[in-house]
Amino acid sequence: MGKKIFISYDTSEVAWADFIKRLIESRLPARGSAFVAKLDIPFGSDPVDVMLRKNLLKANALVSICSRASRTSPWIWWEASATWARRKRVFPLFLGIDVKDFGGPISMLCQGCAFDTAGIDKLLGDLFRHLFHFRRAKPLTKNEKATFITLSQAVSQTPIVVDKDGPSCVQDDAFGHWRRIRVRNIGSRTVSGIETVLLSTSSGPPPPHDSSECM
Repeated sequence: MGKKIFISYDTSEVAWADFIKRLIESRLPARGSAFVAKLDIPFGSDPVDVMLRKNLLKANALVSICSRASRTSPWIWWEASATWARRKRVFPLFLGIDVKDFGGPISMLCQGCAFDTAGIDKLLGDLFRHLFHFRRAKPLTKNEKATFITLSQAVSQTPIVVDKDGPSCVQDDAFGHWRRIRVRNIGSRTVSGIETVLLSTSSGPPPPHDSSECM
């Protein structure tokens, strides 16, 4: 049977969870999988049975997206506690928040990684060494690094919201810069590519919107 990785996250950050899922699954051997509840629970099925009994309790490891949004989510703590109690590894990924600010048992008992290209590479390396011992995870590609840099720059007090019906064109990033978010190939499941164009280094109001730049 292939390895199963459970991804724990706040619902508002499902685009990031899906991206991490794709990174992991593109490197897993055949029959391996990464589970994201909002995307992988079949319509009409019992969500508790699928999420908890068929996936969480059978997961070989858990990747937890630890952020300001997920810090107050009871599901994050429940899923991490259930995994730790089964003596399986929890791999925290700290998104826009310091370990000490996130707090709780996850910060004390689990060695986490920052949400940047080096942190993602380390997460994948640690995860694959744990699951496969001597197997090495492929480092992030140039395109993957570019996407993660964009996402990390766009992190602020509130997560990026990408509407599947149209791109989010203006977003104030963590450095107070206005950037135009250009989203390509938006589907019902995920965002396959995100680019930004730096518009201004001012922390004032955003520049005028030009919808043509968001196509």
